[in-house]
Amino acid sequence: MNDVIEISAVRREIAVAIAASDADKLLDLRSICDGAVRMLASRGHALVKANEYATAKIECEAGLGAMIPQSAPHGGARSPEATLVRLADIGINKSQSSRWQLIGKELRGVAASHRGAEDKGRTDHH
Repeated sequence: MNDVIEISAVRREIAVAIAASDADKLLDLRSICDGAVRMLASRGHALVKANEYATAKIECEAGLGAMIPQSAPHGGARSPEATLVRLADIGINKSQSSRWQLIGKELRGVAASHRGAEDKGRTDHH
């Protein structure tokens, strides 16, 4: 497994790329994760390891989805805080864009719920 980058290093790079809104880096990391999943599966490695890279690939897609500007209903103004990324710039189609934006929205919702539960836990102990 020497030809696969360690998952911890990949996750750190994903976090840095998302924080920097670096679409090119996220696309590269997505490709690395996809290749790792395929390689691990073809060599019969544990499914758990392949799933770690598959999850990291989804994190890349969610990060990219968050960078794709959301249109307001009825063609209104775009979200002002969104980093403008055109689909052609990152080589994806409308279907992928829609899925990635949905994944990003769902993951942000889960993260917000988790943070709320942590905050509630902290206040319950005081």
